Amino acid sequence: MHRINRKSSFSLKARWALSSGKAFVLICLASAMLFISITLLNSDHPAAQSLMGLNNPEPTPNAATELPIFLQQQKASSAAQIEGLPNRSVISTELEQSDKPDKPEETPSVDERQAAEESNKPAHSEPPKNEEKAETKVETKPETKPEPKVLVYHTHNRESFFPELKKGAKDASSSTKNITNVGKRLSEQLTKRGIGTIHSKTDYPTTVKGFHYSYSYKYSKTTVAEVMANTESVDYFLDLHRDSQKWKKTTVGIKGKNYAKVMFVIGQKNKNWKENEKLALRLDKLLNEKYPGISRGVLNKGPGTGNAEFNQSLSPNSLVVEVGGVDNSFEELNRTADALAEVMAILIAEES
Repeated sequence: MHRINRKSSFSLKARWALSSGKAFVLICLASAMLFISITLLNSDHPAAQSLMGLNNPEPTPNAATELPIFLQQQKASSAAQIEGLPNRSVISTELEQSDKPDKPEETPSVDERQAAEESNKPAHSEPPKNEEKAETKVETKPETKPEPKVLVYHTHNRESFFPELKKGAKDASSSTKNITNVGKRLSEQLTKRGIGTIHSKTDYPTTVKGFHYSYSYKYSKTTVAEVMANTESVDYFLDLHRDSQKWKKTTVGIKGKNYAKVMFVIGQKNKNWKENEKLALRLDKLLNEKYPGISRGVLNKGPGTGNAEFNQSLSPNSLVVEVGGVDNSFEELNRTADALAEVMAILIAEES
């Protein structure tokens, strides 16, 4: 049997007790430090906050260089995962948003935009040098009116038309709505066709002292003579009247529209009557060719029928023109005035 060494046994017990005591002391120290830390953390005292570093502002990290190590590692890991892929991971976007804004996938890259802009540039970015745009200079000539060729006047200027007067009028006469309105229309249409025209609207009952209807041609003769004396270029003298006949006699339908008929009157009590008649026949023919039935023809009046002179002795190109009758409207009369202007322009052009 072995003997028990009492000294060795005591030594072992002493070392175990010493180790246990150290452990106990360490545990107590750790507990004390934990208690002190909690106490300081909950304390409002400036010294405690200074000791714990709570009142020291944190330095602002550089987003590009001072990211926490685990985030930098995560960024590198995510970048490796999405390389070559069209879509980005959430963590990759979060790390990059401080450097550049998010862009939708359809937004072209800078290189793509530059390539597109280059392809859309014009062949020459600058206009060629020494090529100045030539200025087109238009020389404006002063407007010249054609010389008067026609005189339109009215011996019986108050001859009017029932459709244009008040209902119930007994006399087709008016100081305003009368044959001078038709003469105005004829003059305007001749002018539009390049035929210079003078239009006399003289109201003889008010301008002639002691006016008497029987002397009407005497009054109008002074108008013609005055124009002839002052305007040598006038070659044609048209004295416009209206006939006393009724509507059926003085109206014709042409292509669905009504026209007032025309009749030419020649006074044989003058030396020029044959020349006057010749002119009237030409106009009669031209009118009926273009507007069938619009002209009633030429009426000759001999020495024993009224005036029979009609101022036609003043010019071989002087005519009395009866336009419409008492029942025609201005609408019908104006159509005829337009037609007469048309054929007059043709005739004058042929004789020029």
